[in-house]
Amino acid sequence: MEHRWGHRHEVSEQVRLRARGGHWVRGCIRNASISGAFIVTRMSAAPLSPVSVRFSRSRGSRTEEVEGQVVRCTLEGLAIEWTEFAPSRVRTLMLIPASESLWPAQETTESLARRPADR
Repeated sequence: MEHRWGHRHEVSEQVRLRARGGHWVRGCIRNASISGAFIVTRMSAAPLSPVSVRFSRSRGSRTEEVEGQVVRCTLEGLAIEWTEFAPSRVRTLMLIPASESLWPAQETTESLARRPADR
C-alpha cells in the first residue's frame, strides 16, 4: 500500500536518474510532493530499488542530486519516494519556501493555558 504525504504539485522538470550502478537516463518529473515524485522515463527498476535523481543546473548553481527509492512502476515511468523528507531542491521545485512550515502549528500546553477558558 502506498502512502502519500502532502499535496502533489504539477511540474515539468527535466532530470536524469539512475539505479545503483546503472547509467544515467533522461526523465521528466510530472508531479512532485514533499515525499516523492512521479518521473516519466524509459528507465525500468524494481520496486524498492534505490535511485539517484539529478536536477538540471539552474543559472549560477551546481547540479543537485536527491536520493530516493522506487515505490511504483508503470509503463509511463516511476514513482519515487525521497529518502530525505522534503529535500530543499524539491521544495524549490514546488516553490515552497524553506522557512514555511510543512505541518500546521500545533498548540502547546503553554498556549492552551494562556487561552481564556470557554464558559
